Amino acid sequence: MKTIQEKRADFKRIALSRLKKADKAIRVIGNLANPSTYAYTETEAENVIAVLRNAVDEVEVKFDQKKAPLVAIEFDKTEAD
Repeated sequence: MKTIQEKRADFKRIALSRLKKADKAIRVIGNLANPSTYAYTETEAENVIAVLRNAVDEVEVKFDQKKAPLVAIEFDKTEAD
């Protein structure tokens, strides 16, 4: 069984990688808002935002349900760039 330190190291490594990918994907989705390139309705824009919010809400629920011991974690902002 892994130690808490090993689990923390795994979390930091994997979370940083996945957050970078999620951030990039969200920014690319944000490019869809460029009216000189794309045409969309207000309803379509609201649907995009609703899907993103729902996904974040689901992640939040998962973290709340796990009741895992919370240990302070800081991501170096320069690492995420």
